[in-house]
Amino acid sequence: MVERAAQEAKKLLNKTAYGTAGFYNALLEWRNTPRDKLLQSPVQRLMRRTTRTQLPVHTKLLEPKTVPPKQVTTRLKGIRQRQKTYNNRGTRDLALLHPGSEVTVFNSRNSEWHPAIVVSEDPTQRSYIVANEHGEEFRRNRGHI
Repeated sequence: MVERAAQEAKKLLNKTAYGTAGFYNALLEWRNTPRDKLLQSPVQRLMRRTTRTQLPVHTKLLEPKTVPPKQVTTRLKGIRQRQKTYNNRGTRDLALLHPGSEVTVFNSRNSEWHPAIVVSEDPTQRSYIVANEHGEEFRRNRGHI
């Protein structure tokens, strides 16, 4: 959803100059545009009615309309769940490292990977205590092992 909103904002900026009346009118129209029949537009969710724009609209359409909040929340949860499913398609949990396992550790000072051995697992965090070839111990997250 966030990526789509950023894409829409970039489209508006390409069509109009930022800070001009045309930009604010385009932003007003974008906020008034319904995204979904149930979810309606962002303005309708916030104010429960459409706001007046440059386009002529019958006054009956500007009156408040209520949508049951439970339906909106369940629809939004469904959308987020579908996004989560598609986002996590290719992910998997990393295998646990046991003490004595040989690993390589990233050194951020010189941006190099060096061999090390896992000494222990930190139970409170998702990190490990590792020792390098000089016997120095470091705490590292799985992203740096």
